[in-house]
Amino acid sequence: MVNENIPVTVIQDVLDHGSIEMTARYARMREETVRQAVKRWHERVNIRGERIALPVDGPLEQAAWMKERIARAKQALPNGYCGLPLVQSCPHPNACLSCESFLTDGSFRSVHQQQQAETRRLLEKARKNNSVRLIEVLERDEHSLTRILEGIDQIEADRADAAGEELDLRDLAAPAESNEVA
Repeated sequence: MVNENIPVTVIQDVLDHGSIEMTARYARMREETVRQAVKRWHERVNIRGERIALPVDGPLEQAAWMKERIARAKQALPNGYCGLPLVQSCPHPNACLSCESFLTDGSFRSVHQQQQAETRRLLEKARKNNSVRLIEVLERDEHSLTRILEGIDQIEADRADAAGEELDLRDLAAPAESNEVA
């Protein structure tokens, strides 16, 4: 059941286990279940708000999965991740919102929202002062932040749609097709 994305607490109730530890003892997660969970968690967006995720199918899937597992040490930024390989240096210090290698996810939503509000405040001030170059930079950043937040919204909406399928506990009582306990 755990490999069908049924929460462990639900499995505990269905199997009438006295503790979550007992359920966890019998639960066996397949590698594919772990891979799918990590893929969902690792969906990110770039500065254009485009979804960047591991390939789902095809010959590159296994290579991408191995690369993700091996290369966990990514440069963390206050609002996302640098997608550059670790051996490359960054030519854009403090300009991530204009860098094609910048990646981010929903866990940084509040940072992006705060940054967008501050960028809009600074943009208004720059327009009052007629600071042409600053207006250009701030407009680009505000546009990137808008696209990033729209991309994150789309990922979260897709997840909500996928999670919206209701589970009928009577289906759990039906004989399982596999020999796995949980």
